[in-house]
Amino acid sequence: MVAVLTRQYANVAGLALIVYDQALTWDKEVKCIWRSSERGIKLSFFLARYLATNLVYTHPHILKRGWVGCHTWFGFQTSGIGLLLINLELTLMLRVYALYERSLKIKVILASWFIFSLGMSAFIGGRSIHVLKLDSNCIMTETPETTTTFSVMVMLDQCVLWGLTCYKYRDAIRNGWSKNPIMRLVMRDNTWTCIGICCLFIAVLPYSLVVEQIGHIMYCLLCSLLSITTCRMILNMRSLEPPSRSEGPEFTTGFDEMAMS
Repeated sequence: MVAVLTRQYANVAGLALIVYDQALTWDKEVKCIWRSSERGIKLSFFLARYLATNLVYTHPHILKRGWVGCHTWFGFQTSGIGLLLINLELTLMLRVYALYERSLKIKVILASWFIFSLGMSAFIGGRSIHVLKLDSNCIMTETPETTTTFSVMVMLDQCVLWGLTCYKYRDAIRNGWSKNPIMRLVMRDNTWTCIGICCLFIAVLPYSLVVEQIGHIMYCLLCSLLSITTCRMILNMRSLEPPSRSEGPEFTTGFDEMAMS
């Protein structure tokens, strides 16, 4: 009973965070996304904002009414989280790709890493669903061993993208254009995204493996974090004015690509 209440409270808290963030950024969302952006940006933002909201909101209702089985629902939720992660990863990769001025080498590296991480995530997620041990309330009684591998993969992915951003920022400092608003924005957003996701897994994963009664709220926490970080990154870039050429002539050529993220 305690685990069920914890899950319900976690879902309410997660939904409240998403709705609160949406209320804070609603004016920017309408102006920068729905009125003046490309279809790809609108789709990315829609997935980050409203897919996450539906995942968090429908979770307790579907399980309570018994419309689908526990394993089926966890499979759907895992797929939803995977889609949110892909959306975030593509947003970050577009930023890194633009930072390196559409370098072919970086393009190959990012594409290869994306395919590898996507394949690993699909394999781990599919394997985890079949070995889940759930009670009558659809509460995980034991955390799957694959959870550790998945967590390490997500954190490694964030660290790789953050490392590429830091390397470019170091070059910006050496060449005297580190104060470029786009460079500073990308460095700041990518850093906070990496810190937030890594801290979540570092804080929750050990407790989940030991206590084995917290895994059912990881979906909600991760879903809310992915939604807010992705939406904030898109809004921050879309609301940023293009820099003047005096702030970095090489870098301004990538502003359109950066705005796409």
